[in-house]
Amino acid sequence: MTTAGAPPKFKEAHINWVFWKIACNQPMGRKMLVEETGLGEGSLRTILDRLEEYGLVKSAKPGRTLSEDGGRVFQKLKKILKIEKANYFDMTGKPNNCLVLVRGAGGKVTSGMDQRDAAIQVGRGGATTVVIKNGRLFMPGFESGVDMDKQYPQDSAKIKKILNPEEGDAIVIGSENNPQAAEEAAWIAASTLL
Repeated sequence: MTTAGAPPKFKEAHINWVFWKIACNQPMGRKMLVEETGLGEGSLRTILDRLEEYGLVKSAKPGRTLSEDGGRVFQKLKKILKIEKANYFDMTGKPNNCLVLVRGAGGKVTSGMDQRDAAIQVGRGGATTVVIKNGRLFMPGFESGVDMDKQYPQDSAKIKKILNPEEGDAIVIGSENNPQAAEEAAWIAASTLL
């Protein structure tokens, strides 16, 4: 009788994150991916195996690259996702912020707690979710929500300049003390909207 090994120390959203990393920086070797993501060698090996099984990446001597199918998937993702890094925001109080814009996903956001909780479940401090309503940044989840344009006008202007969001978009902000952790928090949280 065989027994299953230890459960993976990553979520499905980590697979999306690693795929995106490879697509934006190909070719990428495992060592570079460990440095970029902070994921362990074993987790990364499993994620790369899955991406190869899905037919999205292929292995080459200099590192992983996208397959033809992977290239098509990446082109579709680029139409709905935009990822940018930013320094300090008053609303988060953290020096490193990663912004993930998900086009048209504003209607999927209820209180923003699902996104926050997804980031917390992987050991991050949480994530902030903002939606675009009537051209304004709005943080749901409070009694009447928070109008970011009024409450945090500098942060709001900075986010709008960086991402150029449209009506109905959602923005997830991962905020941590280091950029890698901020990016992981944002990716994991934003994946709840895909």
